[in-house]
Amino acid sequence: MRKVSILLILIGLWVSSSAQITSTAYSALGIGYLPSKGLINNDAMGGIGISNGNTWHLNTINPALLYHNQLSTFEFGLTGESRTLSSDISTSTIGSGGLKYLGLGIPVTDPVKTDIIWTMAITLSPYSTVNYDVFTFQESPGPEGDSLVVNRTGTGGLVQASWAHGVKLFKNFSLGVKASYVFGNITRESANQLFYPEEREVLVGNEIEIDTIYTTDYKIVISERESYSDWAFELGAAYKYELSETESINLGATYEFETAIQTELFSKLERRDANNSLSGFNADTLEVGLRGDVVIPARLGLGISYSKQNSFTIGFDYLNQNWTNYRSFDQEFTSFQNSHSFALGAEFIPDISSAENYLKRITYRFGLEFDKTPYMVQNESINEFGINFGLSMPVSGFSNVNLAFKYGQLGTTDSGLIKEEYFNFAIGASFNTNRWKKLPRFN
Repeated sequence: MRKVSILLILIGLWVSSSAQITSTAYSALGIGYLPSKGLINNDAMGGIGISNGNTWHLNTINPALLYHNQLSTFEFGLTGESRTLSSDISTSTIGSGGLKYLGLGIPVTDPVKTDIIWTMAITLSPYSTVNYDVFTFQESPGPEGDSLVVNRTGTGGLVQASWAHGVKLFKNFSLGVKASYVFGNITRESANQLFYPEEREVLVGNEIEIDTIYTTDYKIVISERESYSDWAFELGAAYKYELSETESINLGATYEFETAIQTELFSKLERRDANNSLSGFNADTLEVGLRGDVVIPARLGLGISYSKQNSFTIGFDYLNQNWTNYRSFDQEFTSFQNSHSFALGAEFIPDISSAENYLKRITYRFGLEFDKTPYMVQNESINEFGINFGLSMPVSGFSNVNLAFKYGQLGTTDSGLIKEEYFNFAIGASFNTNRWKKLPRFN
């Protein structure tokens, strides 16, 4: 009962904090910033996981590789980051963090009694995150000297609760399927505030001088809240070509089907004073429960890796998603483009059986990633680059403490845009046990 209570507390913390794990100005677009789908061990390798499975970690990237998990596995991860946003006129630093994922994997069949190896997994992870606060300044079309300040803010994001199955059908071939319930809320505000110059008398020493200050009377705020809920589906396949008893070339593929997420929109118009209180008239409701769909394009993933059992793995993943097919309430968006992701990663265990040197039993990881993101702003393609490294430290039994570090860059200062540099840190644990194998299974 105590373990169940702890798990429920973790889930509650995750649902309340997951949407804030990243703060980026580009989360203002679409459904927000799309974080990696892997666990900490995948992140440390640049995000690869389409072809490379792992006995001690769940695979949330390709469900076909879940068959590697022949022990019951529970995983969780925490993340935090510091991000510096730079434009042509200013620089600011912000921080964010939260619970990154929860996962539970349980073998369904007993490989001793059947040739078909089957493992299922239940996971909670972020689907998208929205967390931004951006100011823009422009000249007003009114009297000369007036300036219009627009403050755009947004919070929230989408969560996915997934149920995945991976089945090894033949000696070296496996298939997987994953069903995810995607849900969440996104709240956005756009505040338009007009500042105009005003001359005032000020006392400077013993003299009165005329000074010009900028003042404002009110601002017009448009608030929107979007509620999302629907199902998403994914297929995976994997094949292992054996070079020897301990070495293999591994191939993998994933396909996420196009998803139309049911969405409900609420919006209102408000006039607020300088203290952000309602001014002049009450809020004017624009939309109440307007229903529509947000269409997320299909995504294809391909991966290849070389592995030497309990020693070394190196792999490469490629992802493609045509975001020009993105739709929101039947509207097309010119701010989206076809996205491409490239990731190269490796892991190395010096000596997994070393009894004398603990450092030799640690798994060391490194990775590089480059993303041509879905975002196209002012005819500028928004790219992201990351350098990753991390490790897994064995603890009691077959469990591990996992760490990942990342230095990344997103965006550009060209065309008046924002460039972001960030440091991300993640820590988590993987608990592997055979206690849950007492559950009823197929033989």
